[in-house]
Amino acid sequence: MELASIVQSEMRNAGRTEGFPRLEWHHHLPRQFWEILPNDIDPESDAYVSWLLRELHRLKPQGMHTGDQNWNKRWAEASRKNTSERGP
Repeated sequence: MELASIVQSEMRNAGRTEGFPRLEWHHHLPRQFWEILPNDIDPESDAYVSWLLRELHRLKPQGMHTGDQNWNKRWAEASRKNTSERGP
């Protein structure tokens, strides 16, 4: 089943079940970096979050928040690299 079909199915079933059981919010910017955002940007707004299937979001083996190169770790590495390139 294609991702789009699964999402549509979940949304149709939402009328008969509690919420969206297989869909989860994914924040584009991990919470530990929210402090770097300007005050007028809301990291909880639709512009900075996406709906993902639970399996793709945080469940092994394919979840974005699993494994050695998970989403938050990659953000942390990019932040360290950017900081070291700018210098003290």
